[in-house]
Amino acid sequence: MQTFYTAVRNIIRCVLWSIALIGVLWFLLPDYRLFFQSLLLGSFASLINGLLLYLKVWKITGNIGKTKGIGMVQRFAVTIIAVFIALRFPELFQIMGVIIGLLVFQVFSIIFVYYNLKNR
Repeated sequence: MQTFYTAVRNIIRCVLWSIALIGVLWFLLPDYRLFFQSLLLGSFASLINGLLLYLKVWKITGNIGKTKGIGMVQRFAVTIIAVFIALRFPELFQIMGVIIGLLVFQVFSIIFVYYNLKNR
């Protein structure tokens, strides 16, 4: 199980680096600020969803307490809030940028799994 925690830590590190890169691109490319703002919102929501999933798995595997699931409702709520913010403030966010940003954690997870399976 230690490899799972190491994998999640590496994925979180990659997501934080990508958020920093998006922030730099937001600063350097003023014509695309609307898209990068949306990407930042989606990436933060994706990071929160990944952390919620990690905490639920940690509780289940560590026998810390009884849980009634893997936190799907909380993760749906975070996603719905991010999309609602994008729809509520169309002058600040684009829905496509938020949706792409919501996939950041999952994309890094798939890349990390592929990389580890390839090196075995």
